[in-house]
Amino acid sequence: MANSNHFTSDSFEEKFNSLFHSLAHGIVYQNKDGSIISANPAALDILGLTDDEIMGRTSMNPEWRTMKEDGTPFEGKDHPAMVALRTGKPVKEVIMGVYHPREKAIKWISIDAHPEFMEGENEPFRVCAVFTDITGKYEAQRSLKANEKKFREIIENTFDMIFRYRIKPDPAFEYISPSSVRITGYTPEEYYADPFLGHKIAYPDDISVIEEAMSKGISNGVIVRWRKKDGSLIWTESTVKYEYDENGVLTAYNGVTKDITERIKAETALKVSAGRLQKYFNSVPVGIFVVDSEGIYIDVNPTGCQLFEGGKEEIIGTHLSKYVAEESIEDGIKSFKTLVEKGEFINEFVLQSVKMRKFNAMLSAIKLSDNEYIGYVTDISDFRKAQQELNVAKNRAEEASRLKSNILANMSHELRTPIHGIVGL
Repeated sequence: MANSNHFTSDSFEEKFNSLFHSLAHGIVYQNKDGSIISANPAALDILGLTDDEIMGRTSMNPEWRTMKEDGTPFEGKDHPAMVALRTGKPVKEVIMGVYHPREKAIKWISIDAHPEFMEGENEPFRVCAVFTDITGKYEAQRSLKANEKKFREIIENTFDMIFRYRIKPDPAFEYISPSSVRITGYTPEEYYADPFLGHKIAYPDDISVIEEAMSKGISNGVIVRWRKKDGSLIWTESTVKYEYDENGVLTAYNGVTKDITERIKAETALKVSAGRLQKYFNSVPVGIFVVDSEGIYIDVNPTGCQLFEGGKEEIIGTHLSKYVAEESIEDGIKSFKTLVEKGEFINEFVLQSVKMRKFNAMLSAIKLSDNEYIGYVTDISDFRKAQQELNVAKNRAEEASRLKSNILANMSHELRTPIHGIVGL
């Protein structure tokens, strides 16, 4: 019985041809001068050529229109098959772009070239090139690289400091953006060299803030002070994303840190200014009221409470018409309309307190926003009273002067009459 593992030369050739024609990889044989002597169907499909078109063609043929990854021409003498024939050594995983005439597009292929030798010969008599169509994968990788480049450019040119810090297995900065120099004065290389630099430059009183944020997983608004390389102190705010292992142990975190020193200064100045305004609001001897667009009181100062003889809680939430005396209601409606339309008004009214005490008042108001108006009220009752008393005194003086004039006129007449009689004698 014949050995089942024994193959005749005919059966080997048959199996080789079957494999040659069925493989999805392109296979091309070129003889010693580089002319193509054989190509399988997959090669014809990948290259977009017929058997008649490819046979006898060499790597030097300009119709290949091959290119390198950088877009420059891939010269025929540098094709993997020609290099393998020239050097007698295999060439592996060379990326080449080749024009596909049927699709009128560039196909990207990965090529291996293996020189073959006759027994006893030192120079190859032919070369076998095996290649795969990697167009889809190659274009996806190029797109990914382009996106990575854009992303890196964005990160490295951002105003804020972006970083990744690894805790386990050993602490280290895995990435820190160049903006670290602008914010802290330290270069990324200095952070890479010292895994604890971030802690070292933190203001001592704020280290507990960092530790609390990490232990509690606080991600937003972590505000701490840092000492810059030049010795100056800055305020920073970080947003952090923590990473944990399967046991819930913190292993790393990514963060973005911004310098908020100017914001802190502005907020501090604003608080000081607000404090001064509040002091003025509470101590000025003028009633100050804030109402919304419907005329509802939303704030009032102590002097205003005194004028209206009510507590702040009692006044807030009530309508301004409650404190306008009946004789001034019409003027009040007109003035509020003017305030809404023109943003300001000034007028005199008769107002009334919670206890229905009436008083004369000068009221001016301006528009703060579409839903806030502020008014200033001064009690001018004493002024009006004094003015009335002055008018009374003036009228009395004028009446006295008129009576005096009449008396003098009568006396003059009575004196002239006897004199005329005497003169007539």
